[in-house]
Amino acid sequence: MFLKVDADQARIDVEVEAMSLAPVPTPEVLWRKPPALAIAALPRTTLGRLGQEQLGTPGNGRDPAAPGGLRPGESSPGGGR
Repeated sequence: MFLKVDADQARIDVEVEAMSLAPVPTPEVLWRKPPALAIAALPRTTLGRLGQEQLGTPGNGRDPAAPGGLRPGESSPGGGR
């Protein structure tokens, strides 16, 4: 579960609407009680673990500004960089 707290209820409303229209898997809204929004985790999708280095963070050899966080000298599957 992910809990988002935002004092601006309009931003939470926009986010919930955007998730409902997205053409990709989005998490289920578990509950909304201003100023909080609780959403479920997506199956098999780990965004990160507390205390562990994440993709795109300093020290893992990847450049978070590069397309797809590529390592220096690495190319994307389509051959571009």
